[in-house]
Amino acid sequence: MVSVIVAAAGSGTRMNSSVKKQFISLLDIPVLIRTLKQFDLKEVDEIIIVTNEDDIDSVKNMIDSYNVNKVKSIIKGGQSRQDSIYNGLKIVKGDVVMIHDAARPFLDKDIILRNLETVSDHAGVVTCVPCKDTIKVVKDEFVKETLNRFELVNVQTPQTFITKKIKEAYDYIRTHEISVTDDASVAEIYGMAVKTVMGSYRNIKLTTPEDLWIGEAILKRG
Repeated sequence: MVSVIVAAAGSGTRMNSSVKKQFISLLDIPVLIRTLKQFDLKEVDEIIIVTNEDDIDSVKNMIDSYNVNKVKSIIKGGQSRQDSIYNGLKIVKGDVVMIHDAARPFLDKDIILRNLETVSDHAGVVTCVPCKDTIKVVKDEFVKETLNRFELVNVQTPQTFITKKIKEAYDYIRTHEISVTDDASVAEIYGMAVKTVMGSYRNIKLTTPEDLWIGEAILKRG
């Protein structure tokens, strides 16, 4: 059984909008709905949406209005992303769990299937694409080091795990009060080997107003 946790509790402050980014309409359809529709596959058994408590009713109405399948639970998030994912993990029923950002509506079926195929042989999987830019380490406005671009990747979601293992990893970081920015980091800190799978440069996260322009271009191009 495969569960999907969709993280939809972000405030989206960098979007400079009164509407949270996951609820902004992109060519007349909310971003969250576009994201959820990508998981309407026979390989997925349940979707759990983690959102702000004040948004639970509006998310329920949105799901009903757009006739979204697979959503089994809409629950309250925590103070941070990792707290929200932990809340989701507590109720997942699948032995495999995919964790995905609500603000990444452009993933495709191939990315999902690559995650599921790979996690059958590895406890943890992270979606990524090769880094295009040269990355420099900067301190006090001076360059300290230039990293090898060919060893770097841009990390995306979904990130997929054997449920039992990622639950253990989350329990570990909570016990040790460790903060992270993605789920693969939780697995890494716990000592799990995390396998990479190829994502897509289209699988962008909508974070700033400029990303909405790019998103509309992607949709119009098809």
